[in-house]
Amino acid sequence: MGLLDDVKAAQATTARECSCTTGRAIARMDKQDAADMREVLDDGGITAAAISRALAGRGIHLAGPNIARHRKGHCGCARG
Repeated sequence: MGLLDDVKAAQATTARECSCTTGRAIARMDKQDAADMREVLDDGGITAAAISRALAGRGIHLAGPNIARHRKGHCGCARG
């Protein structure tokens, strides 16, 4: 097993144990919504504020700055 495999395994573990509000919200979503959320987080053309507004319309309240921190890997999820 190479370094890439080790990093991917560590990332998978971190994703399951995510401790920020964004990560916890994703963990509570159904499979399709969670996949969609990960896709929009990866799309740099979509602002954190737009994601926040769309989620609020579904009853999920996440502040734009919290989403941005998660997106940049500056939250507890990245620290594992």
